Amino acid sequence: MDFSFSDDQLMLQDSLGKLLASLYPAEKRHSLMAGFLGTDAAAWGQFADMGLFGIGVDEAYEGFGGDTTDLCLVCEGMGQRLALEPYSGQQTLAVPLLQRAGSEQQCAELLPRLVDGSLKLAAALEEPHSRFDRSAVATRASKVAGGYVLSGHKAMVLGGDCADKLILSARTSGNDGDAAGISLFIVDVAEEGVDVQRYPLLDGRGAADIRFREVPLSEACRLGCEGEALAVIEQASDIATAALCAEAVGAMAEANRLTAEYLETRKQFGREIGRFQTLAHRLVDMELVTEQARSMMLYAAMMADTQDATARRVAISQAKVQVGRSARQVLKDATQLHGGIGVTDECLISHYVKKLLLCDLLFGGQDHHLAQLAAALPQSA
Repeated sequence: MDFSFSDDQLMLQDSLGKLLASLYPAEKRHSLMAGFLGTDAAAWGQFADMGLFGIGVDEAYEGFGGDTTDLCLVCEGMGQRLALEPYSGQQTLAVPLLQRAGSEQQCAELLPRLVDGSLKLAAALEEPHSRFDRSAVATRASKVAGGYVLSGHKAMVLGGDCADKLILSARTSGNDGDAAGISLFIVDVAEEGVDVQRYPLLDGRGAADIRFREVPLSEACRLGCEGEALAVIEQASDIATAALCAEAVGAMAEANRLTAEYLETRKQFGREIGRFQTLAHRLVDMELVTEQARSMMLYAAMMADTQDATARRVAISQAKVQVGRSARQVLKDATQLHGGIGVTDECLISHYVKKLLLCDLLFGGQDHHLAQLAAALPQSA
């Protein structure tokens, strides 16, 4: 497989790196994290001006097209700079749900507003009991005259703290755990009966738990065919998982750079500690596991758009396991090589440690994805 980037992708990577470096110097990020929930209007507007919200959106809806590899390239840059904006939750989870399940009218109404930055969209799929099982949906949309009544509880909605609208999964028939009977709906967070509880995640980004208390929905709020949304939800989740792996790879690369920089400046016994062979070897090991994670992330990004659900899921789980293992080694070694200062909030490396810990756990940790891989193996007679 050819993992090299095109000239356009390299240009995007370079431009994005310069923009994020200007938006997220360490001092500004520290000040934003002190009570930060939502988005920085200036940063969000510059993302829109650069066309980042058009990546992955069909050209028919004023987007620029592109595939999961393009999205992962952007998310890698976001991870490298510890961006606080809910870009990945919107572009890699909510947008694929809308484009794959929404009608032409729904896409034409919402996607151009998303591309220009005037609409913030979040996907609400997780529930307190679901444990990454997309068929574990207890939130229910009960059929009534003229539409539905929505009741339930969604947890860990990435970007839900500042979203204008939500795309959520709800059960229109069947029982919790059934593959059939799950539908997608688009809901305005300003609707009466929508209760949003906002909170920061470990890495400083915002999320929310959202309760729905008998929220009335019209037929026009449903995306796609009633009761047939699970396949769309699973593919969008796979795309988002590949993008999360890209965020982790970006964070690992920057953690390695910061650690190498520290080893070149910190002196002990009259010389820079980076000249001690044991420490230099550990830094090389960090680089090696990061490149292993990068190659698996790129493979997952290429496989995320395939319609072969089994092959896609295997590739995604393989990448998530390798990225998780690499992240654990990088965060451990980076902290130890910085010494005691590495665990303090004032030291930037500690923020990368938090980012990598969260990336390892979101959308299922290593144990979950190893179980997914085991289930995908052919059973012996």
